[in-house]
Amino acid sequence: MDRTADVGRVIGWRPQVQVLGHPSIAGFVSHWWWNSVLEAIWHEVPIGSWPLYAEQQFIAFKLVLGVRVVSPKPILGPQPSA
Repeated sequence: MDRTADVGRVIGWRPQVQVLGHPSIAGFVSHWWWNSVLEAIWHEVPIGSWPLYAEQQFIAFKLVLGVRVVSPKPILGPQPSA
């Protein structure tokens, strides 16, 4: 944990909407409950899929196949100038 202390954090429970809205969040691993998906899309945060139960796998695959979100902000951060 000491080696990665400046790279990321493991914290207790926090409101997901506040976490996703923070400017330093570059991605989100989700179990794909519908609210989590909508909140991540609303905040334009890329989602890593980890579906566990029932409809979660269906939502994950259908959303990946059927939605393309075009974001005005760069997803991977600032790109170096050429």
